[in-house]
Amino acid sequence: MVNLWGRTLVRLFFGIAFLLLLFVLSVKDIQDRILPSVSAVFPIESWYDSQLYIQTRFKDLNQHVENQRHSAQSFILIGDSHFQGLQPYFDEQAFFTYAVAGATAKITIERLPKSLVHADVDQVIILLGFNDLKFRQASEVLSDFQVLVRNLQRQFIDSTQPMILMTLMPVAEEREYLNVQILELNAGIKQLAVQEGITVIDLHAHFLNEDWAAFFQKDGVHLNPLGNEWLSDVVDQILK
Repeated sequence: MVNLWGRTLVRLFFGIAFLLLLFVLSVKDIQDRILPSVSAVFPIESWYDSQLYIQTRFKDLNQHVENQRHSAQSFILIGDSHFQGLQPYFDEQAFFTYAVAGATAKITIERLPKSLVHADVDQVIILLGFNDLKFRQASEVLSDFQVLVRNLQRQFIDSTQPMILMTLMPVAEEREYLNVQILELNAGIKQLAVQEGITVIDLHAHFLNEDWAAFFQKDGVHLNPLGNEWLSDVVDQILK
């Protein structure tokens, strides 16, 4: 009887230890995927800080919209750290950057205010998906894109307010596994644009025409100042 109880306790101990190990590895995996996305534009040290930052950033942006402080801005950029990094390059009087480092299409749908698109908006440009692909397949992410596009279309005052979808840029060669997913998502974005009658800019093709290896930070995903300057020039040319 004693031996039976002893064996049971040992098994219980190792079972709990195994579950704790799985939990730690899971948290570390999430931290390794999300933390670089936020720390690329904001100095943080932990995954928990990054989640707090994402929540706070969305709250501040939505408060900005609620107070109608964006009503004079003609262009809205919706995205993640790639667009958030462009803020210093654009006139704040003309551009409203609804972009959050670490954001996914799914999170953006959940936080998107119903009054984001106002009467004087000339263009809404979307560049999202990098963070989504760290956790989900391209086909799943594309479903979120469709929801986001249709939610935004319902906000348009009239049909003259165009929306532009951008394909995702490639990442460094050492992250080739992600490039495969990017190509699949890009194909879906192009198809979605045709279905919804939306303009699509093939940012991926533009990027490959440049010396794009020089545009990355050390992580091979986020843009450095040279890359930000290039992307801001692309956006500027689109809007001219």
